[in-house]
Amino acid sequence: MGKLILLLFTAFLLIPCIASAHTQLTASTPAEGVIISDELKEITLSFAEKIENLSTMKLLRDSTEIPFNQVQIQGATMKGILPEPLENGSYRIQWNIAGNDGHPITGEINFQVQREQVNQSKNALTANQEEITLDEDNPIMPAVTNNEEKLEKSSLEPQEKNSNWMIVMLIIGFLVILGLAVILSFRKK
Repeated sequence: MGKLILLLFTAFLLIPCIASAHTQLTASTPAEGVIISDELKEITLSFAEKIENLSTMKLLRDSTEIPFNQVQIQGATMKGILPEPLENGSYRIQWNIAGNDGHPITGEINFQVQREQVNQSKNALTANQEEITLDEDNPIMPAVTNNEEKLEKSSLEPQEKNSNWMIVMLIIGFLVILGLAVILSFRKK
């Protein structure tokens, strides 16, 4: 009986390892649901673990695919370089990766581009020049921001992936193990 309880306890401890074995998306530029108001020339997806070179991503506007100049995979990051900045509209990134365990994992990220039309007075400010604004905390000291920095900040917001399934799986696993232990203990009597 002691060996059975030890076996069931060990199996219960291994359930979280099995359930969390798949690589998850940890950050993206642009992030899910973001409205981009600056030029976007690059899409970056970051994952919890190293991804395989067979991993891919597509960029779609409506049902039309927008090709990347290049897709690079470096460790846990997949980066797609666009041939030109995106036009205003709704976009969807479809990604398909193979994690270290070899399981294919897919996902989508929806975002919008709503760039202002450039007029003559704003024409002097290019996408790579710095824009000076007043810092809200210290109005005397200007805060220097870069358009690329704004995109990175929007991607730092964690993507809210619902991990309740893991808690449910743990509870179900515990109940199954507990049920087996009770059945086996009554069976021996």
